[in-house]
Amino acid sequence: MSIYRLFFLFLCMQIFIIPLFSQSIMDNFVITSLFGDSRTDHFHTGIDLFGINEPLKAKEDVITVFFNKSRRSDLKYGNGNFVLLQNFDNTFRYNYSHIEDNSYNSNVTFFNKGDIVALSGNSGKSTGYHLHLEVEDMVKKQIINPIQFFDVIDTKKPVIHDVFFVTLNNEVVSLFKTRSIVRGGKLFIKAQDFSETNNFAQVPYKISVFINGNEFYTLKFDSMDKTDNDYFISNTDKNFYNLYSTGDDYTYFIREKYFLPGLYGIKIEVSDWNGNMTVFNNSFRISGPK
Repeated sequence: MSIYRLFFLFLCMQIFIIPLFSQSIMDNFVITSLFGDSRTDHFHTGIDLFGINEPLKAKEDVITVFFNKSRRSDLKYGNGNFVLLQNFDNTFRYNYSHIEDNSYNSNVTFFNKGDIVALSGNSGKSTGYHLHLEVEDMVKKQIINPIQFFDVIDTKKPVIHDVFFVTLNNEVVSLFKTRSIVRGGKLFIKAQDFSETNNFAQVPYKISVFINGNEFYTLKFDSMDKTDNDYFISNTDKNFYNLYSTGDDYTYFIREKYFLPGLYGIKIEVSDWNGNMTVFNNSFRISGPK
């Protein structure tokens, strides 16, 4: 092997061992799943950070309020070994899930900011080594999007694959193919987000729809409210089965609407956490029932 090839391989190794992010919770990781992603029958209520036995640190001064050592799949959707940490002013609670066996010292009750709590693992109902991180705002009584605690490197725009209505007779009318609709119906948007660090399709952070320049509906994955053992995207009527009603992981039900005959302008903005945005601008004509 030539010295040039050896030098090239050395450079590649350096690229891959440089931390993608430097944070107080986990230094070396790749985000593989975002807050609000579909999990077949429930929302993903946190973010997943890939890392093999990576140290998991306390984001702030915290106390342990619960530790689960079981690998049962019927507890917390199979979170395996997980620890609940709460800050001292009782405003935030952190859930570190799927942690490595025997990496958490249950005799330690208090952790200062930056202390190592455990190691990322593959316990419970897990398909690979990662940290599942959930954050609860105890004041607002909401599960919040943990992405706000990370400086994510991402310049890629989301992709809008389709915008379509499902009419009363279950006809699918795509605005990518036609601009003529009889009355309207249920509006759906199919969109995905990607980043430089992986090829995993992920849920966008925000979807805004405007009709004739007026806000029609905004869906933002900021937080979730828990009501009667069900989760709703905050400030919306969207629980899991409402939002993902088509069964497709990246098709979102927006709103049902029937229009008077006429020409309507529609603008859709789909953006990620970093503000990268893709815009769909079009118009459609409502002919009215025949």
